[in-house]
Amino acid sequence: MIARFERWLDAAADQQTAVYNHVPSAMTDEQWAGYVQRNLHQAHVELGEVAQELPLRPWRGPVGRPDAEARQRAIVETVDALCFISNYLFALGVTDEELNEAYAKKVRYTTERDGGA
Repeated sequence: MIARFERWLDAAADQQTAVYNHVPSAMTDEQWAGYVQRNLHQAHVELGEVAQELPLRPWRGPVGRPDAEARQRAIVETVDALCFISNYLFALGVTDEELNEAYAKKVRYTTERDGGA
């Protein structure tokens, strides 16, 4: 079974429009590019913060699975990254249906490539 995104991007679009008055179709090319750059940059920063929360650096101590507190902090940072990713996809005009189709296609491709069913 392939996971599906249900109204994730619809909800992001609703928030960006209602709360922040961000309407990509009303943006100039420069405004749109700036919006996309900021959101991609912030998603990158947040993913870096995820890595900071996990015990992955052998020079800082033992590596392995996070304890409960570090796990919770990593989840929070991951959700932060997902918010910025959804904003970027919103700017591109990607729908939940398109995202689901692209995700399912990628999962099928990697499964076949890696010798799965």
